[in-house]
Amino acid sequence: MEKHSRQIFIVHPDTARRESLVGHLRRKEYETYGLNLNEAAVLNYEGESVLFVFDTAAQDMELLTRSLAQAEYSPRIVGCGEEEPFSSEKELINYLQTIGAHGNRAYVRFGSQYASIATFESYVGERRFAGIVHDISSAALSASFRPQPEDLSYLEMDSICVNLPGYRANLPGSITGKRISGRQAAYIFHFNSAAESSLQKELRSFIYTSLKMKLTRDI
Repeated sequence: MEKHSRQIFIVHPDTARRESLVGHLRRKEYETYGLNLNEAAVLNYEGESVLFVFDTAAQDMELLTRSLAQAEYSPRIVGCGEEEPFSSEKELINYLQTIGAHGNRAYVRFGSQYASIATFESYVGERRFAGIVHDISSAALSASFRPQPEDLSYLEMDSICVNLPGYRANLPGSITGKRISGRQAAYIFHFNSAAESSLQKELRSFIYTSLKMKLTRDI
């Protein structure tokens, strides 16, 4: 059975430091969120979440601990002292590796094989193809065609235009595989090296905005 990645939460009194830690872990493809103590106390956690709490006042920590004790799932809490428990980002990454925080998925994604999160279109010569995007990461997406072409074995797409909420992204790459679910075929489109870091940054922004909205929907 596939082991999914753990959600990583950072609570830090220094906003700049918190954002730095979150940004560093996201670039390493850990599903990471920055929180304040109020958010940490009311969030709905998954079973294997990890909550890093740095330099927190004892009375605030007591309130947080009491709140988490009443939650359905309580995250693993790391830190809570006057100093950060790791002297560098490298030490933090090493710790996350020891607890298997990545799971079996190399990239953080938004969506699922049954979701419809965006539409896409692509041209091969003058022929237009279009369909639904099911999930997306900073490295690839999966999508199904509407309508399904009779034969895709000849199809050599070199880019795909995705209509994401808020902006339209033209992503260079190619189809590298497919998966079958019921009667539906979903094709895997990997972005190539021409998808530069600025584009990956935009994709991560969309992915985390969407994940954060989903995470806090029930608060």
